[in-house]
Amino acid sequence: KDMIFDYEMQGEIIDQGIPKYAVMVYSAPKNEVARVREMFLSAGVHLAGITIAPFAIQNIFRTKWISVGEATFASLFIGNDFSRIDIYNKNNLVLTRGIKSGVSSMMEAINESIAETSLNQKADKEHFKRILHELSEQPGKTLKDENGNLWTESSILEMITPALERLARQIERTLEYYATSVGYERVEKIYISSVLNEFYRPMLNFIGEQIGTITEFFDPFQGKDASVSGASLPLAERASLVPAIGLSLSDREHTPNASFTYVEKNRD
Repeated sequence: KDMIFDYEMQGEIIDQGIPKYAVMVYSAPKNEVARVREMFLSAGVHLAGITIAPFAIQNIFRTKWISVGEATFASLFIGNDFSRIDIYNKNNLVLTRGIKSGVSSMMEAINESIAETSLNQKADKEHFKRILHELSEQPGKTLKDENGNLWTESSILEMITPALERLARQIERTLEYYATSVGYERVEKIYISSVLNEFYRPMLNFIGEQIGTITEFFDPFQGKDASVSGASLPLAERASLVPAIGLSLSDREHTPNASFTYVEKNRD
């Protein structure tokens, strides 16, 4: 009565020597799906479907928009107040997990570091993003802000290391859990995107070193001809288009859809 239930068959597998069927299942609160539908209807938009970010990103792999050489890989998104890791096997989403650590945690680490000095200021999120943007345009530069603080990529990385270490531990535990109790396979590569696109490189290198897994920028235009619209954008802007590109590749045949579940598919 309260939840929408949907599932998708993903073929036969051998689980510890026993043949089984792999099945992806999910549920969603009916009132939340209705709220989203009504919100768009009020703007005159009739939605063809409602899905979530991990399924939108799954579209990128299922439609071969970009080619992935690894059988088992993951997508890590570092958001403002949370992060999310999605694990895919043969282009199918097999596990997704939210982690309560993101840019806000990094901001807290920076403010704690500043508080230990003689300076009595706090860095706000927008101020922090402006600094990162300027540093990304001129790598190796030392930037002095309006409060008299000196910033470099290395000094910022040092400040946020405690937050990044906590995030890395959670990622490591998730990968270990999948390898030992779900898929029995190791994740071969992690594609990373973030709301802090300007600070990609130091974070990517740090996380890769901490968890011992190959990491790579999540570039949705990887392998695309330079003439393709968007392919010539800076990396930060290309990466920010990942969810939009994924959603635009949606189709009732290959995208789990809270408005068009197995019930409607069977009816069709």
